[in-house]
Amino acid sequence: MSSDLTWNNETRHLRDLKPQQDNPRTISESQAKRLLESWDEYNQVETLAIGPDGTIYNGHQRYYTLLALGNLDLQVDVRVSSRALTQEEWRKLTVFLHEGTVGDWDFEALKGWDTERLLEWGFEEGELEAAGFELGDAETVTAGASVFDDERIIDAAFAYFRETGFPYRSLPVHVCMQEVNKLARTEPDKLLNTGQAYHVADTYHPHRFHAIAEGMKSPVGAFDDNGLLRRALRLQLEQNGMIPPAYFGKLDIVSGTQACSNFRPGFACYLYRKYANPGDTVLDCSTGYGGRLVGFIASGIAGQYIGIDPNVPTHEGNVRMAQDLGFSDKVELYNQPAEDVPHDKLAGRCDFAFTSPPYFAKEHYSDDDTQSWVRYQTGDDWRQGFLEPFMTLQFAALKPGKFAIVNIADVKLRNKIYPLERWATETGQAVGFEHVTTDYYALTRRFGAGQADEVAREPVIVFRKPATPQPPPTGDG
Repeated sequence: MSSDLTWNNETRHLRDLKPQQDNPRTISESQAKRLLESWDEYNQVETLAIGPDGTIYNGHQRYYTLLALGNLDLQVDVRVSSRALTQEEWRKLTVFLHEGTVGDWDFEALKGWDTERLLEWGFEEGELEAAGFELGDAETVTAGASVFDDERIIDAAFAYFRETGFPYRSLPVHVCMQEVNKLARTEPDKLLNTGQAYHVADTYHPHRFHAIAEGMKSPVGAFDDNGLLRRALRLQLEQNGMIPPAYFGKLDIVSGTQACSNFRPGFACYLYRKYANPGDTVLDCSTGYGGRLVGFIASGIAGQYIGIDPNVPTHEGNVRMAQDLGFSDKVELYNQPAEDVPHDKLAGRCDFAFTSPPYFAKEHYSDDDTQSWVRYQTGDDWRQGFLEPFMTLQFAALKPGKFAIVNIADVKLRNKIYPLERWATETGQAVGFEHVTTDYYALTRRFGAGQADEVAREPVIVFRKPATPQPPPTGDG
């Protein structure tokens, strides 16, 4: 760390802080509870360390725990650096500060870091090998100059990818099975933040990399642009120390590029285990790229998964995934818009409904006329034509007393914010659900309002179908 760095004491609102996307620290639910109890009893004891722009360098778990309180105006004490830290400075500081502290390392996040640097900063080879890192022969590494400069490596990588084409993720079935097993064995308090088994669904949904977020390029679009591909390769080499022969993350974010996201299987697994019972039939009215299906398979519920999606490649990908993983007999998939599904197909069959629908027109999965962003051009049309029948179908499908969960957040399109969270809450109540609560989780961000797709609060709206039928409105006004 450079001696030119100084730190100043300040206070900042919680809303003005920005977590690191690849923060590798996690804590258990019990540890988070103790943090909240400590805050209630003593107020803030330890400060957070941040950069001038509010980027968090130390204190992510305190940030996430306080974020769960839902008060973005909460003021916290911070230590602000006199300049922004480089990525390597922040990573090194993170390792040094957390040696022997409360919490755990998320080794999946650490796999995106430079392994040699981790060893240099104090991690043991055996510790990394046990976590699945592939370590080279450390004894052969010397302090001599590099043989090949960065530009030569980038030129060679550019030629390689131009010859081989876009590096879609493709895992053999036996690897997919092992990834699902790892997820199934993940400790409950780590399911919320793990990226385990995320790439299983990508194996069956290569078209995700062609999908477009409003106003942005897709990863394939960036790859096809010579300038952007070279820039992505350079970023990958500079920030991660290695350009792999397969997919690399900088294709997702290079200069005006944004990949349409998939739902984390680990988080889906967490919610299935929390709200569903063994043998339950679960409903997903917007299957998307299979993240919740992977979470269902890993959850151990072993009941029935009913999924609905209008996109043909998405439907076919989920069918293949269920077949390859041996779950065809437990997966029932409909290839049509949820608002077109007859209620009598599903009425009273389901014990739990859980989905994350399209965020209005933010994600363009395809240009087909079955897509809700194509069918409904205005927010009001989308709310009435898609969201209301979407929620009505879930209500009809659920048994009395059962829960429905909708993950959706506000979006900003062309400088206008669409309050999707409020719309979904109001619509759910209008079709007959009780609004139990809205939980806010720190997740990998989808495409909410006013953000740069960082980790942030993500609403999870929890509804319950009344245990006894409710009389219809009298309409005597």
